[in-house]
Amino acid sequence: MKTKLDRKALERLRTQGEGRERIFDVKTTGFFARRTPSGQISFGVRVGPKKARRDIIIGPLGPFTLETARAEAERHLAESKLGQDPAGKRAKQKATPTFKAWAETYLQEAAGRLSPRWVSETRRYLKAVPFGSKLVSEVSAEDVHRFCEAQREKAAAKGGSGAPTANRALAAVRACLSAGWRRSLLTENVARKVRAGHENPPRDRVLSDDELVRLLKVLEEWPDPFMRAAFRLTIETGARRSEVLRAQWEHLDLEEGVWKLPETKSGKPQVIPLLPDTVALLRALPRRGRFVIPGRTPDAPRKSLYGPWTDIKAAAGLEGVTPHDLRRTFGLAVARTAGLLAASKLLRHSDPRVTERVYAPFDMKALREAADATAKERRKRLLRVVNGGQGTEPEKA
Repeated sequence: MKTKLDRKALERLRTQGEGRERIFDVKTTGFFARRTPSGQISFGVRVGPKKARRDIIIGPLGPFTLETARAEAERHLAESKLGQDPAGKRAKQKATPTFKAWAETYLQEAAGRLSPRWVSETRRYLKAVPFGSKLVSEVSAEDVHRFCEAQREKAAAKGGSGAPTANRALAAVRACLSAGWRRSLLTENVARKVRAGHENPPRDRVLSDDELVRLLKVLEEWPDPFMRAAFRLTIETGARRSEVLRAQWEHLDLEEGVWKLPETKSGKPQVIPLLPDTVALLRALPRRGRFVIPGRTPDAPRKSLYGPWTDIKAAAGLEGVTPHDLRRTFGLAVARTAGLLAASKLLRHSDPRVTERVYAPFDMKALREAADATAKERRKRLLRVVNGGQGTEPEKA
């Protein structure tokens, strides 16, 4: 029913209306007054297009007068025409999760696709955000920036540069918000507006041939057979320290000479070829439980190699060398012998650019030798053409 909403119309609705009844105003489109069975009068407004109309209840008569209710109705109508549907906005906000809730959903879905190590590290960063109670759609670029700065300062206080930690935290938040954007939980990934910090160049320490010989001699005479095996495995296969510590006998096929890794950094099963010397080393190693390098109990792996490594490198006269440098030394040797692609495959990198940047840095001497060998080979080919197929230079007069 439509009529002119004024004080007389409200009085008739209150005293003469029966049950639930509403009347729409002819002056302000969509503005209405309604009566409950108890006789209470309240105001509302109908907004939105014809196929998606919504009723917004403004409030009861008393707290609202006819004039203030009409003004509120006109405000809602104006917002609706501008594309700002207040009721729809509230419904959308109600359906939007907080960052904390969405992060947990995101991690649960990622657990089946990505490695446990990645999920664990990402969870650690996402749990540390101070804006977890905010709706995921209301997180701002400034929120993310402040969080990354706090992570950088925390890491720097422990003696590190801080930039790698802050960048990993930023990457975790970016990935989480990106997944939310794909689900239409937010209109943009604000974390993409935050710049990553500058990191120092990757470590490029490798062992010289002389250093490697000294290390192998020390390992050959080292009294602990498990430490001999741990570092020989790293030197001869380029395996990561965590992979060596988690190696299990059931994953080693010594007949075929392969080491099968069910869980890796990439989250995918991988295989490492074992050379005859490595196989012989493993065959001679005592078996004390299911782990190749046992811990304090037979069914637990060893936690760290740093203690024994400190003594071993001191005995070999090595300075500034970490266990991971053995993997880098392996990668460089393979790259120089068989090429960068082979090194990338043996190091099990998903992207050869990682191998080139971190594990196979060619120094100027190696580059000069490669350029010289290329120039000599090119000269031989050109001389064959000049001399009619002969690969020698013409005699000088």
